[in-house]
Amino acid sequence: SRSLSVEPQVLPPPSVRPSVHPSRAQPGLQAGDRNPNLSKMSWRIQNLPDSQTNPSGAAPGGEGERDRGSKKSKSKSTSDGRGAIKRLIKELDVWRSEKKEERGIERLGPVDDEDLLTWEAVVNGRGIGNGYDEGRWLLHIQIPTDYPIRPPTIRFATPVVHANIALQTGEICLDLLKDAWTPAYSVLESVRAVRTLLAYPETDSPLNVDVAALLRGGDVLGTRALVEFWCRDDEGRYDGP
Repeated sequence: SRSLSVEPQVLPPPSVRPSVHPSRAQPGLQAGDRNPNLSKMSWRIQNLPDSQTNPSGAAPGGEGERDRGSKKSKSKSTSDGRGAIKRLIKELDVWRSEKKEERGIERLGPVDDEDLLTWEAVVNGRGIGNGYDEGRWLLHIQIPTDYPIRPPTIRFATPVVHANIALQTGEICLDLLKDAWTPAYSVLESVRAVRTLLAYPETDSPLNVDVAALLRGGDVLGTRALVEFWCRDDEGRYDGP
């Protein structure tokens, strides 16, 4: 078995399977908090002047806008990130409503209130098994201006021992963040998928060849001991907010 755990496990859904292709930080939003800067940003987006929302120059609703301006408007919106920001504000509202019931994600939100495209998350390993239960990690999340057409880029800022995560760079090999991505997914769901990946290592597409070699050799106890050591080590555990 390629599972780190000695307990039987079911296969993960395709969206959380590893990909086959090889601070100035401030705490994220907490439950019940309403960030006034986000509210101001939402108001500014909703009240953009016509010259920005209608780049074709045609009267709103007119034939010129339909025929000449629709593609330009869509391109403008995606290129400067307004569409992404509108979507992210909605996702932050969803996170606020679900945070109280969330046990695996302790923090999620923008690093800076003036930049909604750069986020952080703090996740823990409680209930994951495979030696990760005592772990706690910081994730860096960079969101493209054409989100959700393209997925966010997520990496581990805290080193983690896993076959599909690069120990030095924190790069993650996960289908959902690559070919399996669709605009139906959210940043929250992406972070959940990254956390779930810890329980389902895939040795056919490793970013950590040493851990993959242990798994392929069937050394379950050795792999678990290595994971537990890193989760307890100061370098391998995030103790920030």
